[in-house]
Amino acid sequence: MSIFKRKLKNGYSWRVVIRNNKHPTVCETFQRRQEAVDWERSVKQQIKLGKYKFGRPSQNNLFSDLVDSYIRDGVLDHHKSCKDTRRHLEYFKSQLGCYALAYINVELILKGRKKLLETPTERDCSRTTSTVNRYLSSLSGLFRYACQTLRWIEENPCTNLPKLKESPKKRRILEQHEELTLLEACKKSKNRYLYCITLIGITTGACKGEILSLTWEAISLEKRLAHIKDSKNGRPRRIALVDSVIEELRKLKTECDPSKPLVFASKTAFGKLDIKKEL
Repeated sequence: MSIFKRKLKNGYSWRVVIRNNKHPTVCETFQRRQEAVDWERSVKQQIKLGKYKFGRPSQNNLFSDLVDSYIRDGVLDHHKSCKDTRRHLEYFKSQLGCYALAYINVELILKGRKKLLETPTERDCSRTTSTVNRYLSSLSGLFRYACQTLRWIEENPCTNLPKLKESPKKRRILEQHEELTLLEACKKSKNRYLYCITLIGITTGACKGEILSLTWEAISLEKRLAHIKDSKNGRPRRIALVDSVIEELRKLKTECDPSKPLVFASKTAFGKLDIKKEL
């Protein structure tokens, strides 16, 4: 069977993959199963009669078609930074959407990269070289999908594109008196979670995303450990919890909503807490 059902956020899609040792792989995606079945039968019949023109349809595919297919097929659902990737691709769609894929080359991409550096954002801020590199990384992933999965192009035009030199990240360790001042300010915050979140960050070195993803099931107050399933490097790890953190977690445990698995649950939803909005 060469028809695969894919679950999307807004429903399902049906992907047809026709493989033949004597011909290139042919792929297409549909929103309805019957459309997929009809297309598969039609193409197989054309191949059998020697009338199917391999590669010809891809010459007419636009960049906008590729972005739409990428999103519709649910590829972004597996990305950690799904929102950022979608924003990057929507930007390139606004710039390159009307171009046929056959005409997009390294020169055109370099012009787009230069424009990204020179054009300010909606907040009138300039983009850093690191940000521009992230945009190009999203674009490369899109072309890799077009090349390896859809077979709409023969090679990824971003493959040999050199990255821009990035400025080293500035990191500064807080002095002891600065930590105390910060924690005292967090205690006075209207957000009842902010103090505990900051305390965990300072004492364990865990990043914001790891802390906000913690569930009660992943915390052992007796063993004084927290299990992070999805860390920044993609590997699970355990972090030790100090006495002050255990004390704060015990307080939160008595006040938590049993129906919400997250330690730092949002007031309005079952998703992760948005610190900036719920202060």
